Amino acid sequence: MRVTTDFWISSVVRRAFAEGGFAAVERRGAAEAGAVMIRRRDR
Repeated sequence: MRVTTDFWISSVVRRAFAEGGFAAVERRGAAEAGAVMIRRRDR
């Protein structure tokens, strides 16, 4: 079973906020599979 891109992205963003950082999805493609571009900034 593979993890969908949508699920993976939401967990990465949630983890960044939980650690006091910031994450934003710059481009959103297919929810099931596709390329991912994330910008994450830590304090």
